[in-house]
Amino acid sequence: MADYLTTDTELTSVADAIRSKGGTSASLVYPSGFVSAIQAISTGTDVSDTTAAAGDVRTGKYFYTAAGVKAQGSIADQAAQTITPGTTDQTIAAGKYLAGAQTIKGDADLVAGNIKKDVTIFGVTGTFEGGATAEQLNVSQNGTYTAPTGKAYSPVVVNVPGGQDATAEDGIITGTLSGVYENNRVTNIVSGCFSGCSMLTSVTFNACEAVGSYAFANCYKLATANFQSCKTVYQYAFSYCTSLANISFPNCISVYTSAFCNCATLTTADFPNCTDVMQQAFRGCNILETANFPLCTYVGSSAFSGCYSLATTNFEKCKTIYTCAFSYCQRLETISLPSCTTIQASAFARCLRLLSLYLLGSSVATLSNVNAFASTPIAGYTNYTGGVYGSIFVPASLYATYIASTNWATYAARFVSV
Repeated sequence: MADYLTTDTELTSVADAIRSKGGTSASLVYPSGFVSAIQAISTGTDVSDTTAAAGDVRTGKYFYTAAGVKAQGSIADQAAQTITPGTTDQTIAAGKYLAGAQTIKGDADLVAGNIKKDVTIFGVTGTFEGGATAEQLNVSQNGTYTAPTGKAYSPVVVNVPGGQDATAEDGIITGTLSGVYENNRVTNIVSGCFSGCSMLTSVTFNACEAVGSYAFANCYKLATANFQSCKTVYQYAFSYCTSLANISFPNCISVYTSAFCNCATLTTADFPNCTDVMQQAFRGCNILETANFPLCTYVGSSAFSGCYSLATTNFEKCKTIYTCAFSYCQRLETISLPSCTTIQASAFARCLRLLSLYLLGSSVATLSNVNAFASTPIAGYTNYTGGVYGSIFVPASLYATYIASTNWATYAARFVSV
């Protein structure tokens, strides 16, 4: 090997380069010091202490693992969005990269004065005493009521003395109530409110949840009643509304005593959510043809008594038929009671055309008295059926039990196994 002569200046230049690259200012002794310093120079970034994983890095961005492997992140982007508060909680899912502004909507009207008194929304407790908590409007004999000063008044309860004609609008009640009346703010109509308003022809209360006792009693010209939100119709509420032909109560749960009794022109009673029909509720509705109560659990005493035209019924959830419930329903030919557990005295008495009773439940229904079918084809009264007897249809598995059961045994010949 040939020997080369190197000057001090050249060695110093090499040493300076080594010190610069190695990040040191130490003296270097040639040649061993040069060798050690060169060996100590790092040749890359030490990533052995990396702790990040794909789930910690945004999608589309790269990082290096502790093993020095290049990898891509997996955190999904959440684009800019606006969240409008509602009646349920809304969340931004965990593990998202917020790629845009996340805006939670505010509303300048979210102040105590716009919220019902004692109701808290997003930490704001209401102080408003109008609207849903308005005091009752008790009309004086001069027929006029003015809302208290300083209240943004929207009445929810209207109380007009029985027999007095009046109208209600925005906290002032005055004038003569006749023709068509609509109010979408009232939530409760108190007892006797419009009783005897003889010129009233149509009412709509879409926000009303309860109609008080005698509220529209003796409104002889009332032909249409719309109560989309009503849950309860109290006793005699529409009694003797002899012109009432169309009613709409899709959310009603309870119909109290005599609520629609003697509504002589009512043809259809459609109550898809009603569970309770109390005594005499539709008694004397002479031309009522259809009674649809698919969720009703019991029919009170004389509830449909004297509904001479009743021909179509739906009581598939009904468990108890009380005394005289369907007595004198002279056009009723067929009724199905798959959930029935009890039929009381005179329940179907004088149903002159009752040819078919279906009791297809899983257990034997109790018959409280043999007179439940008095003067019906089931009991042998066939004057209106051309001599044809009525039949009681029961499951084959219960046939023998039925014909031997108390009171049912009287009708053993009328049972049909299906």
